[in-house]
Amino acid sequence: AVRARLDQISRDFLRLTRDSPRLGSQFELDSIGAYLELSGEVWARSSGAESVRSATFDADWRRVVRRLLALMAVEQQHETLSMHEYPGVAGVSQSFPELSREGRGTRVRGGVGLIWSGFTPGDDSPALGYVVPSNMLIAVQLARLRSMLAEGLELGGGETRDDWSRRVGELHAAVTRGLREHGTVLTRRFGRVWAYMVDGFGRYVLMDDANAPSLLSIPLIGFAPPSDPTYRATRRLALTASASLAHRCQAG
Repeated sequence: AVRARLDQISRDFLRLTRDSPRLGSQFELDSIGAYLELSGEVWARSSGAESVRSATFDADWRRVVRRLLALMAVEQQHETLSMHEYPGVAGVSQSFPELSREGRGTRVRGGVGLIWSGFTPGDDSPALGYVVPSNMLIAVQLARLRSMLAEGLELGGGETRDDWSRRVGELHAAVTRGLREHGTVLTRRFGRVWAYMVDGFGRYVLMDDANAPSLLSIPLIGFAPPSDPTYRATRRLALTASASLAHRCQAG
């Protein structure tokens, strides 16, 4: 029964990965995080079921993940390397809000480690281009991907597992550093809290969103425990009456 269930998970995963139509060119960083999270769950639940792993983590999956890793590295330098624009697909109905600067979104500072996202988990265009909880999800899943590599996962592309482990580790370290250096704000009432969005120049947005990943869901996505002081302060901010004032942009 367990093997049958794993086989079904594998088939569903492959169908979602390969057969879903392209509906537009909107780029949501949390979607990459969700893909990697699902991959990690299949990997963890298929321990000892090599037929499931070989069917799921095949050449197509490896090619997708290699491209996602390359894409995230590009979007760490959104202003200079990215070709992303939205709307960007002629003849396709666009249900997402348009981005400023002719589809490139608000300006961000590159080289800070964070990864730009065109939209928030709630499908809104962000006031600032680095969505903090989305980067948190990516940091968690990059650490997980590195563990999978240590357990025997291959990504191919002419590079060894050690090469990929190093590259994934460097990306994880950069995102984590960017979050620590640019993702928090010191407030008078609550102390140090996580911002929802930042731009790397010092501007930030204090708010939260009901969609996951969110700041309230930090323990659920595995970025920090519920006892973490910054998380607890952020939770107090989000759940107090001050939350009604939290949708404000504050210049640093």
